[in-house]
Amino acid sequence: MEPNGGLMSLDIVAWCVVKPGISDALISDFLNKVCLWEPDDCAMIQGGKPCFLPNSFDNHAGYMLSSILRKHGKEEACYSDGIGAITFVNPNEYCEYPNATLHIPDTNGANKQHVHGSKFILILGTVVALISLALRIYTLCRR
Repeated sequence: MEPNGGLMSLDIVAWCVVKPGISDALISDFLNKVCLWEPDDCAMIQGGKPCFLPNSFDNHAGYMLSSILRKHGKEEACYSDGIGAITFVNPNEYCEYPNATLHIPDTNGANKQHVHGSKFILILGTVVALISLALRIYTLCRR
């Protein structure tokens, strides 16, 4: 039994990344729009700032998606404009992206399907993060 009287919950630290296969044009449109709304956060991905590197649309959009996630604290924030996906590993080796702790409650098993689904998302996110890390290592080794 859980200390809160049998209720089970799951807390997960999460970030956002750009989904594979999203075009640079869509990402650019997203960045142009979100930087108008969030100029202070957008400043962090400008040249010479801590989260500029790597200088790519994917990196900059991932930072901004993660910033949105931190502000809203809901998983759905990662899916902004249909370009984002959730991950459970900081996706940038150069800076700490903004993150959020997602709280998924359960009331005596009533949301068991959702918690199991969230555990699946956690496992899937971890697998994706490991594949991403392996690809980064592979790319660095080929240089």
